[in-house]
Amino acid sequence: MFCSTCGHKNPEGSKFCESCGSPMPVSENANMKRISSSPLRKLASIGGALVLICFFLPWVMASCSSGGLLGGDIEVQASGLELATGRIHDLDVLYNSYSADEIAEETSTPLFFLIPLLGLGAFYSLTDKRSGSIAALICGILGIIFLIVFGVKFHNAKEELELSSYSMLSMELQFGYFLAWIGFILQTVLGFLGLS
Repeated sequence: MFCSTCGHKNPEGSKFCESCGSPMPVSENANMKRISSSPLRKLASIGGALVLICFFLPWVMASCSSGGLLGGDIEVQASGLELATGRIHDLDVLYNSYSADEIAEETSTPLFFLIPLLGLGAFYSLTDKRSGSIAALICGILGIIFLIVFGVKFHNAKEELELSSYSMLSMELQFGYFLAWIGFILQTVLGFLGLS
C-alpha cells in the first residue's frame, strides 16, 4: 500500500503513512466490512419494536368454567401493561372469592416494566455503532432471562391455583408472551451478528 502524498510503501491496513504522516485511503475490504455490518446493527431494533408491541397484547388468560353458576364460561385476558400495574379488575367477574388482586399478585411484579425498557435498549442499535449492537445483545439476553423467570412464576401460580379450591378457574399464557420471546430472540441474535 503506497502513500498517495509521498509514495512511501506502508504495511497493509495502515491508517497513516509511516514517512509523512498523511492519512492513508481506507482499503476496500474494511469499507465493505463496515457496510455489510450496518444493516445487521440496525435490524436489532426490529426485535425491540416487537417486544414493545407485545407489551400491550394479551399475556395471560384466566377462564372460569362456571358450570351454569354464571351462565357459561367466562374468559378474561390481561396484557403485559395490566400485569405490570397489577390492575386486572376485570378478573373479579371470574370468581367472587378469588379476587383480581390475588391473581395480579401471583403473576405480576413491578419489575414487569423492565420488558419495554429492555425492548427500548435495542433502539440504540440505530446509531450504527458497535456499542448499539452490544446494548441490543445485553438487553435481549436480560429480556430472555426475565421471560424465563416470569414463565416459572406463572407455572407455579397455575399449579397452586389448580391445587386450591378454585379448580374451576384456570390460567393460560397467551400470544403476547410468546411473541415477546420471538422479539427478544431476534434482538439478541441480530445484536450478536451486528458485532461482527
